[in-house]
Amino acid sequence: MITSITHKGLRKFYEEGDAALLDNRYLIKLEMIMSALDAITEEKDITALGKNIHKLKGNYEGYWSLNITGNLRMLFKFEKQNILNIDLVDYH
Repeated sequence: MITSITHKGLRKFYEEGDAALLDNRYLIKLEMIMSALDAITEEKDITALGKNIHKLKGNYEGYWSLNITGNLRMLFKFEKQNILNIDLVDYH
């Protein structure tokens, strides 16, 4: 279950359906991913989201990264059946 979203635009989209702060090209993909994340109850469910998801190391240890586009990634933590600190990050 999603319990916290760091990215302001993604939070408004998830909680209110307001996509004004997000790029329209990615809305369908973001909506599908958010629905899938909300249904996750076990860590093994995360890897079922696809091949472009992996755990991070270093400064982001404990986070998962999911590819949205070539540059855009969704980062989040999974703790005690909850998805936390969801953020969108442009790596370039």
